[in-house]
Amino acid sequence: MKKILLVGGISILVNILVYLLFVQPDYLVEVRNKEFAALATVIGDDAAHTVADGSRQWFDRMFVQTSIYDQSYALYIPDPNAPRDELSGVGDMIFPHFAKVLDVFWLVVLQMIGRLWILGLWLLPAGVLIFAFMYDGWQQRRRGQTNFSYASAIIETSSLHSIAILIIGMLLLLFAPLTLSPVLPPIALVLVGIVMSMWVRNLQKRL
Repeated sequence: MKKILLVGGISILVNILVYLLFVQPDYLVEVRNKEFAALATVIGDDAAHTVADGSRQWFDRMFVQTSIYDQSYALYIPDPNAPRDELSGVGDMIFPHFAKVLDVFWLVVLQMIGRLWILGLWLLPAGVLIFAFMYDGWQQRRRGQTNFSYASAIIETSSLHSIAILIIGMLLLLFAPLTLSPVLPPIALVLVGIVMSMWVRNLQKRL
């Protein structure tokens, strides 16, 4: 489990690094627009605008109104009206790259908030479904105890690892530089429910 969490953490960091170094801001804007169009076809224009407006309000409340957004540019991009020295030519080559990295970073943050909003749309029905899966696994476990059907330690361990992998995968998708389908979150949550049912069914401890 520790190795899975370590690999997952490294994967998230590598994903963010790839974003900052190789992904262009225009591409991220295009991805966000395509995801909005796909979301509108699934839940309707009004609900899609609610998600887009809500995620933008969260972003503005957390980063724009607190001046974090503006200060990030002020910290790394000098004032063009400030006095210039003999090294200004080097800065003219470096600072545009810093500006591009910051543009990508903030677009990624906005995209992540938007995807969290989409995930939130499915949390309540998915939570009910996951509970149903776990209850079914519990009932199967109780029936297995009455007919001497032994739980599998291998399935228990594999299920626990699969849950961790699915959760890490969903975290990676929050940052993925790809156009994601709005039906992907419920599919992932259903898979989590199925695996959790298998895990509960094969718990080794006596409960």
